[in-house]
Amino acid sequence: MTFPMTEIRAAVWSGVLASVFLTTGALAQQRLPAQAKLVQNRPAQARPAQQSPRDPVRLTGLPNGVVVFSQGRTTGRADLSGQLHGCTAATYDPTASGFQESQRVGRRPGAALNAHVVDLVRSRGQWYFTFQVGLSPNCNVQGQCGAGTNIDLVWVKLSPSLKVLGKQVEVVEDCRSDTNAQDYTGVQDTRQASYDQPLLGLRGGVLKVTRATPAPDNQVGSYRVQTLSYSRAAPQRGIQVGAVKVVTKQ
Repeated sequence: MTFPMTEIRAAVWSGVLASVFLTTGALAQQRLPAQAKLVQNRPAQARPAQQSPRDPVRLTGLPNGVVVFSQGRTTGRADLSGQLHGCTAATYDPTASGFQESQRVGRRPGAALNAHVVDLVRSRGQWYFTFQVGLSPNCNVQGQCGAGTNIDLVWVKLSPSLKVLGKQVEVVEDCRSDTNAQDYTGVQDTRQASYDQPLLGLRGGVLKVTRATPAPDNQVGSYRVQTLSYSRAAPQRGIQVGAVKVVTKQ
């Protein structure tokens, strides 16, 4: 049985092209930069924290209030979901078209945690991370405070192998309890929709935040005021919480 030359040539060229495509794909995969491969293997919805590129230990936010610490191939993780003030699950809008009850809290994983590193220091062989976290106050975006942003200050102590040895979470701003940062070291976070969100930072190696909450007696202009502080010179002390003072504003 014989074949026309046109069919033979077409078959030969098809085989050549297929071989070229396969070879090119294999070479492209081999030449893929290591960083790109890491991105490919990154967990879904992972969000690297805002931190200095010189920091030897990296912080990454994951869904549902989890953070991961990494240094080369060494990693550790901390679950902050039970300590953070805000929604660590997925937010939802019950007024949206096509909304279903299955979309309510606890039915879907939340967005990756949004974190900003205030300080990373190593002391006596241990690592100390201090960072702020922003969360939606309400999983229901149409509910009370649904459009706001809560802020927590987090301190974590890590072993050389990045195992969590201790952690502390202090609320800085919380819409539902009407807690606000009255004064703080750092700058205003102009990247947020709300221009007055604090972006905490060190000043002279020290972080200070004054938070205020309405007094429980609901007296107009009366506030419970506390000062939070952290010192880079003594990171093992964690976040120091000052005594409560009741202040009345005229």
